Amino acid sequence: MGTDDRHKIAKAQRKRTIKKTKSISKKVLIACEDTKSSRFYFTRMIKDYGLRGQVVFAKHIGTNPMKVLEAIKIHLLKDSNFDEKWIVIDKDSYSKSEFNGTIASAKALDINVAYSNESYELWILLHFKDQKAYINRLQLNKELKDLVDYEKSNEFIYEIIKSKQNEAIKRSKNLIKFFIDINGSSNPFDDNPSNTIYQLVESLEKLKTTKPSKEH
Repeated sequence: MGTDDRHKIAKAQRKRTIKKTKSISKKVLIACEDTKSSRFYFTRMIKDYGLRGQVVFAKHIGTNPMKVLEAIKIHLLKDSNFDEKWIVIDKDSYSKSEFNGTIASAKALDINVAYSNESYELWILLHFKDQKAYINRLQLNKELKDLVDYEKSNEFIYEIIKSKQNEAIKRSKNLIKFFIDINGSSNPFDDNPSNTIYQLVESLEKLKTTKPSKEH
């Protein structure tokens, strides 16, 4: 084999190595607090973003924030090959120790938290309007029913509201800033209304924009 042939083979091998490296993409594990509303939303988003196979849902074992965190832990015992882990939880009527305690425990385990106070439906509402006054779950559901005929069982709510996603992200960030400006810090349990679901949305958006092209 001549020198030129060896150089050609080495060059081809380097190209294959670079191509293989570029095809490696992040994997994300998500545990949701319910099996409908937020799960439907993120399932449709993942399909829209072309991220099937890169984003995995942990098996649902309960709505309590601590149960959602436990679902992540159980899944990681079987498969720990994830670059990001997320729990999606609501404050609902859970205690401060259950809600803030779960957030603290998750962060200690390098698990990200997308929370809503008082419920996931706040994220939906922020697609349509600002909301800085206290609002409970019943009020949220009523407002959404009037605005968009919202039902938790609607599998296609993502498609209905996705054009307003940037507004929801901006309003969510403003809410966090609002409480920090007032209290000097954020407190997930006390800050109603507030949510960090936008952080998970932005993370998935980033994953979409860095998703490698299919090999031909």
